[in-house]
Amino acid sequence: MPRFLEACAEMVRRSFHFMAALPLILSAGSAWGACVLNMVKGETPSAGPGIVRVSAHGLPAVPSGYLRVIFAGHSSFFFETPGGATLFTDYNARNLPPALPDIVTMSNPHPTHSVRGLDSGGVKVFLGWNPKGGKAKVDFRLKDARIFNIPTNPTDIDGQKYYINSIFVIEVAGLCVAHLGNLNHLLGQETLDRLGRIDVLFIPIGTIGALSPPDAIKVIQQVRPPLVIPMHFDTTGPNAFAALAKDLFPLKIFNGNHMMLNRKDLPNKTEIMFMIVAGAPAGE
Repeated sequence: MPRFLEACAEMVRRSFHFMAALPLILSAGSAWGACVLNMVKGETPSAGPGIVRVSAHGLPAVPSGYLRVIFAGHSSFFFETPGGATLFTDYNARNLPPALPDIVTMSNPHPTHSVRGLDSGGVKVFLGWNPKGGKAKVDFRLKDARIFNIPTNPTDIDGQKYYINSIFVIEVAGLCVAHLGNLNHLLGQETLDRLGRIDVLFIPIGTIGALSPPDAIKVIQQVRPPLVIPMHFDTTGPNAFAALAKDLFPLKIFNGNHMMLNRKDLPNKTEIMFMIVAGAPAGE
């Protein structure tokens, strides 16, 4: 952990242009594909008789068929798989993972979703945008997990086209999880086709930069996942979103900063789950 904390400090000091040169950030990997059942197969390592595996952050190891999700603030979540792969979304200088992750994603260059110049110290780092313009391309497999990106938020800067945000899709344990980063528009059919079936949707809601509450409702209706976890709230987002959503979907509250997901336990129809930590919703 100390090595990672040192890397965290180094991230803030280094420049944006240096980050563009990191070889791990823009993976040209294999072609994109939708999230489908059993694309990634992996077995939970056996601990042996009388031995209980424990994760680096002190919680019990994730059992087969489950995915652990730990909320770290705003749009940052720590994912842990049965095979021991760990991934942290939207790393920034404020929201830190509970343990050293294998993979870090940064969906867009805003400082609440990324840091500049990460010297990763062995951690795989993937950006959701290409600093040179065009689209970032990520399709990566580790242990029992697969992660790929879908570029969004097209923007023209000085006559050049950028896609300054990515949806990151995680496939593990029969689950397809989509983290929308800082998506700020409705989804086109090509994006929906690339998403495939989504079981759990992490969706940004706000009045500045992210999806407005009405547009967030429309995106949920486009994707139609069994479970939706809102994130990224500003001060007015939760109430405005809940007022619109309550007549369309069941609204539930999960008290705590970590949960276990299993596909067989997901609702039959879309439900919205607010993660509550210390009296605050899953965002700021």
